[in-house]
Amino acid sequence: MKYKRTEMRKLTALLMGLLLLALTACGKQTLIATDYAKPLYGTWQTDVDVTKEAVQTAEEWLGHDIDLSEAMPQLTVHVTFTFNTDGTCERTVSQESWTAARLTAEAVLASALTDLTEARLIAAGVGVNVNPAEQSEETTENGTEGPDTEALIEQTLGMSAEEYVTRLNLDLIPDYETVCERYAFQGNFSVDENSNLTLKAADGTEETVSFLAGNGTLVFTTEMNGFSTPAMFTAAE
Repeated sequence: MKYKRTEMRKLTALLMGLLLLALTACGKQTLIATDYAKPLYGTWQTDVDVTKEAVQTAEEWLGHDIDLSEAMPQLTVHVTFTFNTDGTCERTVSQESWTAARLTAEAVLASALTDLTEARLIAAGVGVNVNPAEQSEETTENGTEGPDTEALIEQTLGMSAEEYVTRLNLDLIPDYETVCERYAFQGNFSVDENSNLTLKAADGTEETVSFLAGNGTLVFTTEMNGFSTPAMFTAAE
């Protein structure tokens, strides 16, 4: 019995010693990580511009050398990047901002479709009033009056230009899943003394990039290959 008690005391002492050593080591690692990663903690935000894709897709669909670069307002998708003190991080894409960008692009395309239809009718010698409320007794440049364009489109297609464009379901901007595949991320991170950020995904994939953080701005100074990210973020309010 005495032998067993002695062995138990030794085993307990050994386990306590190992536990203390582990806690000390973990404490040191956490302190170092905290010091180096501190500038990253919190939520950062940016807007990814998708205007170029929308203009190109809409122009290709309309054809006839249509230029929508001035008609199309800036379209952006909101992305946030959050770094937590426990070493986890997450980058998300706002579906609300994506939806707003898509709807705006569709509205511009519908307007351009109406304008193009009107131009074709005028070229064919048919006078056009875009809105019935604006019709008057005055004749158009070619001396005739005709149906308003919006009504003609609705008669021909059975729906408005806006509804028609929506039903086409054109990828005026990259679809939401594609944007998420490119920018969304969830995993762990660590930072070394040289401001190198290592991201590790759940599947074990890792990527290391350099960054600068300060004065409310986060800039990645090297490009990510596997975990694509915008180059610059600002601190979220």
